[in-house]
Amino acid sequence: MKKILVLMLVLSSSVAGALERSFLASYHPLGNKPKLEPLVSCKDGIKPTETQSVQTCQTRFGRSSVLFVSGQDAPTLTVQPAKGAAFNVQLETMPRYFEQMYAADLNRDGREDYLLELPWGGNGLTAEGSVVVFMLSNQTGYRTTALNTMLFDPYAVVRLKGKFPTVLHGSLVFANGTDGRGHSFWVHHFFRVQGDTLVQSARAPVWVQYTFTPRAVATQLLTDAEKKRAWAEYLKNGDGFFVR
Repeated sequence: MKKILVLMLVLSSSVAGALERSFLASYHPLGNKPKLEPLVSCKDGIKPTETQSVQTCQTRFGRSSVLFVSGQDAPTLTVQPAKGAAFNVQLETMPRYFEQMYAADLNRDGREDYLLELPWGGNGLTAEGSVVVFMLSNQTGYRTTALNTMLFDPYAVVRLKGKFPTVLHGSLVFANGTDGRGHSFWVHHFFRVQGDTLVQSARAPVWVQYTFTPRAVATQLLTDAEKKRAWAEYLKNGDGFFVR
């Protein structure tokens, strides 16, 4: 596992704030230069502790903040939007760690939306898994949609054709290649922002082989039948897209 970490490609980028490392950029399904949706990375309001994190954002919409408290039974997550009353985010399954809040007007309604990244924790590739909570504005406040995904960072929110941004969902799947060998693949599904929720796109998922040398190109090692079989096998483990 140490070899994997050493061989990761470490990048520097600016996506509405410093992006110190992007594993996703090394295996991006849209190539080496995807068009990204500008996100504002919120900053630590006070020094994080083992049980509490506070982050704040200052944008053209105003000041917003998030408070994460890791309790004995379940964490609590409170968001104060730039406009309106504070609210709690409640999920049946929620990681006990908090990483980052991002802000942007994703649904183009003139109000700020928020993304919260909650990593599962762990070592090696396990550390790339997280729940990403999307809080999209509507006429009465905010609606919460949570993705259980891998490789999330600002490179996962991109601009394709159309008015609204697309969100990449990542999974790590084992499949048998046409070379007669088994390989690991990053499987990227596409979700588009639609009003106050995320809707899966009709765009076909892109499979990118995970190798020690990073590559941002769709694999040619898999048949359509093998992709279907491998994805069905992956879903048997209970892994899906959304967290309720």
